[in-house]
Amino acid sequence: MNVSKVDQDSVSNVLLEATTILDGEVADRHRDAVARLENLQPGVVTGQECKYVKTEVGRLLIANSVSEIDVFTSEEEIDDSINMSVEANGLIDNADRLLLEIKKCFIDKFDDKRKYSDLKRLQNKATIDFYAMFLDWKLKKYSVKQILRSTLKYWRELPEKKGTDYVYVSNWGDTKYGDSHYTYWVRISTKDDIEKVNLAIVRLKEEDDFFDNKIFKFVEVLNGVGAIDPDFYKRIKYGTTDDAKIKLIREGYSRGLSELLLDRYPRYVRLDNNGEIQVSSKVIGLMRENEESDLLIFEAQMNLKAVPDPVA
Repeated sequence: MNVSKVDQDSVSNVLLEATTILDGEVADRHRDAVARLENLQPGVVTGQECKYVKTEVGRLLIANSVSEIDVFTSEEEIDDSINMSVEANGLIDNADRLLLEIKKCFIDKFDDKRKYSDLKRLQNKATIDFYAMFLDWKLKKYSVKQILRSTLKYWRELPEKKGTDYVYVSNWGDTKYGDSHYTYWVRISTKDDIEKVNLAIVRLKEEDDFFDNKIFKFVEVLNGVGAIDPDFYKRIKYGTTDDAKIKLIREGYSRGLSELLLDRYPRYVRLDNNGEIQVSSKVIGLMRENEESDLLIFEAQMNLKAVPDPVA
């Protein structure tokens, strides 16, 4: 707020003009970023030669911002790994195999010369098993209370089943584990019940974000090349295989509101002549009469357009 203070920003984006491009790591990152940009929008880069991907896997890796892999040198190897897996085992249709394929096809191909990524934790079997289990809970639509209980049970059984009581909790950690450079871990057996519950609560949100923002990009790549069973993909991404619910979610409705509208108020939802889904604004009054959640009513008000009643 002090007008006499001069701010100094540390510019790390190698595509910005303010970034000084010298030989070495920054120059390598700049060349890679420019090549990726050219592959996304051919013809946008002039004045220098660029590499081009040869496979659909390579294009999807770039489109989904997978920066941990040297796409141009690894795309064909990754493509072969995915194809061999599908030929041998069919389409991916369960959480255990999905996480295993993500590790084998992508995480194991990370370029060690690049910036460290917390995704490398998935090279550990215990981590793979946890996220497969976590995804399975989501697919079964466990409530927050059920997930909390399941997490505490999982931690309680760690020493017997995994031979360790170390748990990754990110910024809430107090110790290092394995090759970790940071105190992102705790020995869960040394924590009392209140501490365990608090750790479980803060981790649930972070694990959900980690899956959606970090792991899911590999799901998109696998789906893009046809390696995932279509219904399984819909369940992961939208929580349903119902095309009407998926249309609502794509229109910006939350999963909760989408399910409520189609389960309790289906007469007020319709497809128009263009195949677009529409919801009558009259449903808001019915929601109020039925004392639905105030949050869902508010969301409905924000999303619904004034359209004729589908029943009329």
